[in-house]
Amino acid sequence: MVAESIERTVRQRANEHCEYCRVPAAAYAVPFQIDHVIARQHGGASEVSNLALACYHCNLHKGPNIASVDPQSGALVALFHPRTDMV
Repeated sequence: MVAESIERTVRQRANEHCEYCRVPAAAYAVPFQIDHVIARQHGGASEVSNLALACYHCNLHKGPNIASVDPQSGALVALFHPRTDMV
C-alpha cells in the first residue's frame, strides 16, 4: 500500500490510463492498481518515480518481474519501464 496522496499523484500523472498498455481506466470494470515498477523485493521504493498505474491485466502479467527471457533470442531482457522507455 502507498499513501493516498502518492496514489493520487500517480493516477493524475497517468491521466487514469494504464502506464504499460495505455488503456483508459474507464474501459475496465476492475479498478487500476498502483504497481511498483521495480518491485520492493528487488529494492524498489514506494515513491512516485517507481510507481505506475497499471490495469489488472498488465499488473498480473508483469508481477514482481523486472526482466524476462526473449523467446526468439533466448537473451535476458528488461521489461518495459514506463519512466525510462519510450512508447
